[in-house]
Amino acid sequence: MLHICFEILDIDKDNQLNILNILHLNKNLKLKTVLSHEVIMIMDEYLAKNVINSNKRTYRIDIDFEGYRKLISTSCLQTEIRKKFWNLNDHKEPIEPESICQVLN
Repeated sequence: MLHICFEILDIDKDNQLNILNILHLNKNLKLKTVLSHEVIMIMDEYLAKNVINSNKRTYRIDIDFEGYRKLISTSCLQTEIRKKFWNLNDHKEPIEPESICQVLN
């Protein structure tokens, strides 16, 4: 199921989460949602690989599925799909929102 989540985030369907995918998601998501927090984690990883540790590289290191899987072991998209499509409710924390797009306090 994690691969499905990766494919949802991979807007251009090139099997890589590149800066354009990440910026598009970040721009179009409401701040302070569970999903935006996940996208920010991905963005931080991308920036750490490409900006902070650039060493004058001329190419960019995009995040493939294996990199995504190492970074995000359980995606909030997985939980949302399980709840909305299959009506499977995992143990819910008391402060967990009803939707991954709901703004957190």
